[in-house]
Amino acid sequence: PSIFIVGDRKQSIYGFRDADVALVDEAARFVEALRPGGRPRRAIAVSFRSAPGILAFINDLFTTIGSDANGQLRKDAFRYAEQDRRCIPADCVAPPSNIPDILGRRALSSGRLAALGATPDFHHGLLGLIAADTVRSTADLVANEVTRLLSGAKVHDRATGVVRAAQPADVAILFRSRDSHREFEDALDRAGIPTYVYKGLGFFEADEIQDAVAVLRYLADPLSPLRAATLLRSRLVRLSDGAIASLAPDLAQAILAPEPPAALETLETEDRSIL
Repeated sequence: PSIFIVGDRKQSIYGFRDADVALVDEAARFVEALRPGGRPRRAIAVSFRSAPGILAFINDLFTTIGSDANGQLRKDAFRYAEQDRRCIPADCVAPPSNIPDILGRRALSSGRLAALGATPDFHHGLLGLIAADTVRSTADLVANEVTRLLSGAKVHDRATGVVRAAQPADVAILFRSRDSHREFEDALDRAGIPTYVYKGLGFFEADEIQDAVAVLRYLADPLSPLRAATLLRSRLVRLSDGAIASLAPDLAQAILAPEPPAALETLETEDRSIL
């Protein structure tokens, strides 16, 4: 008789459906016990949904979540098989000094994340993290990275079948929300890189229209904390979530009062400059 079990620990997340990530390991141990010395556990290392470089990056990044206090991987860690991992050349493991600390220097220097100072081409798909304290600073870093790629990276042109120098149209930036694309547009524009924004929105859902509505709603009722918060968090002001929380519930007074709010000194420098 044959026993064939397919499981994915990454997708064992539906607790409300009684999903239990431990069942995958228990099933594997059960099958291994039936045939000691065999190779009953295999990893599916090919995915038509994503590129190998992206899968390897995600596996390496989330490995830290599956580590205990001593840095050892738990049995239900997010790293499953070595073939899921993409090797990173030795000259790509040391992050340049001008790149801000991302997830700690230990994580970057371990070789599990591609350093941002490497010179990869798009064939190898080396990935890295770019993060900073503010959206504007992050946008500047992304613009610098795009500039670097366009100055030397190579791509395989699907239309012609030849390898050529990367062009701006080869680069896409995806956003979790529509709140920050303006800063990235501006940063790329300052770097001399042309951009095209695909919004997929109707007129009244466009960013600038939503911002105008926020202003009009606030002017109609300036004492409303909700409308004040909407205005302060809009792209016209862009106060951070932390600043909004610190000023609540006196958001309206923070705008209308002649004196600066008492919580002003507790805010980050950029938030203080906005107010």
